[in-house]
Amino acid sequence: MQASTWAIPPRRYPFLDAIDVAISELGIESFASIDNGVTYGEQALYAIAKPELRAGVLADVRLTRPRDQLLNMLELAAQWPGLRVVGGDALTEFAVDEIGDVDAVFCLNVLLHAVAPDWDEVLALYAPRTDCFVIGQPQWVASDETIRLHELARDAYVEVMPESIAKSGVFDRLGEWYPAHQRLLRDARTLWQWGITDTDIEARLDDLGFALAHRIDHGPLPGTAAFVNRTFVFRRV
Repeated sequence: MQASTWAIPPRRYPFLDAIDVAISELGIESFASIDNGVTYGEQALYAIAKPELRAGVLADVRLTRPRDQLLNMLELAAQWPGLRVVGGDALTEFAVDEIGDVDAVFCLNVLLHAVAPDWDEVLALYAPRTDCFVIGQPQWVASDETIRLHELARDAYVEVMPESIAKSGVFDRLGEWYPAHQRLLRDARTLWQWGITDTDIEARLDDLGFALAHRIDHGPLPGTAAFVNRTFVFRRV
């Protein structure tokens, strides 16, 4: 099937539109939401409220969350019998086994933050347990190759990153220890780690047996010409 490209007006969290596409076009009924958002659980709650979805799992990439955020999410999840919340690091084989087989895996704003395992390893980790990936994030358009952003020179890093990140001074603190993740700050999953090209993400999923079904363009990312917001839906061949 030839992939379609949609253009959707921007909104606060535009990547959620791809969940609707996966439901309407691929008929998914269950999901695993791999969460790395500040608004913890937003995409899982959005999905489980859809009448077509009978079951979902929420798993967290971040190793720590504020206590009130966790309790609030558990309270909300309890209102949906089909929604499970699993603990621990979502990017491990243990978490994948606990989640089990699902129709779709949501990786919204996850892969560009993923280090150890890296973004391509995350896809390989979940590929055997699903028939669909919904992936949304800022995509790298400044060159033809995927790059590790922290390997850029400082001036180049500041030039390509959104202004809020470029001016944060984080590049000068990459060697500091980050206790919340028990690793150096340069490897923290709260930072932008990768500039991932469309070509490389499609090639990696092709290797894993998936084909691009839909690509949704959400427009340029404010404050930088190096990234554009896009969402992809991949289906198993």
